[in-house]
Amino acid sequence: MVTHSYYPEDPRVKREAGVLVDQGYSVDIICLREIGEKRYEIISVKGRIPLPAGKGITVYRLPVKRHRGGGFFIYLFEYLAFFCLAFRKTAVLFFQKRYKIVQVHTIPDFLVFCSLIPKLFRSSVFLDMHEVMPEFFIDRYNLSANQLVIKILKFIEKISTKFADKIITVSDTLKEILINRGVAERKITVIMNVPDTHIFKTPDTVCRIQPTGFTLAYHGLLSDIYDLTGAIKSVKVLKEKIPGLKFLIIGSGPKENEYKQLVRELKLEQAVIFKGQILQEKVPEVLGGVDLGVVPLKNTELTQLAFPTKVVEYIVLGIPVVTADRRTIKRYFNQQSLAFYNPVDENDLTGVIYALYQDPQKMKNLAENALKCYDAISWEKMKERYYKLIEQ
Repeated sequence: MVTHSYYPEDPRVKREAGVLVDQGYSVDIICLREIGEKRYEIISVKGRIPLPAGKGITVYRLPVKRHRGGGFFIYLFEYLAFFCLAFRKTAVLFFQKRYKIVQVHTIPDFLVFCSLIPKLFRSSVFLDMHEVMPEFFIDRYNLSANQLVIKILKFIEKISTKFADKIITVSDTLKEILINRGVAERKITVIMNVPDTHIFKTPDTVCRIQPTGFTLAYHGLLSDIYDLTGAIKSVKVLKEKIPGLKFLIIGSGPKENEYKQLVRELKLEQAVIFKGQILQEKVPEVLGGVDLGVVPLKNTELTQLAFPTKVVEYIVLGIPVVTADRRTIKRYFNQQSLAFYNPVDENDLTGVIYALYQDPQKMKNLAENALKCYDAISWEKMKERYYKLIEQ
């Protein structure tokens, strides 16, 4: 696997690698290197079957660091630097190990060409598309679809998908976009971002309303795609109506300092608590006392395509969820399973949260119905689909 991300920080790469380890495969991962991380590491996967000799996950970290929140040209330089190093590393390792499959995770799409040497020697190449890159950059840099850079990105996407033998993507919505752009449907497999059941386990009782107070939570990347500004402003209004209201913000990212400054300005230090970045394995424990999960998405075309893993993580843990009314999320979960708010109306999130606080039975119903909807896209089904694709 080649991924422009950190390992084991990237949960999708971690889940898929874990499936392969369970089936006795050996997996090499070429990825970014954060300060203090080892350049080379063999990782055991806790809670999984004993590994046969020579099998497991080996991580090769390249000396490139992610610049979250950087400008366009900073991202471009970072992508190119990683591509050059990853191309060389993939080629060197291939001649040592003769990989059957090289799986490249986006973005960027052109990273798939790191597998050129293995492909020339008849290795299968999988392109795992976490995002559609043109829409990602349109949203990130407020660009027009008619601008030259977006046309270039669409061309790169076209040649990248043609080069790959198989394409994996994260939702049926993204699959349809790729088909409309000329990708053969037979090449595409949807493996959704749903939580690994080794880590996220459903409790015996869902929606465990706490006897005192009311705790909201958001966990994940603190970035532009999420409207935590609106959520924090909602807490400002709601703390006057809901005794003991708390809002846990778990994670880090480029917007963290901005959100902390807003909390200080609104004098919400006692209500909004920043927990910082934690290991994924610790997330269920930290969310154990949470009444309601909040996934506040901005009103953009990119968020219409988004299917945040955190939505399903709350669901699996039996926690009711409030999130923005977005097309892809509503494709899998209805109004009886999630509480939706209108992201165009800055007051709607506040109203939806307060209505749920006043109606514990509705919260319980949402949590139970969400688990029923989740069954159709559960990790058990997704990992079976992924393993069958690998076996082909």
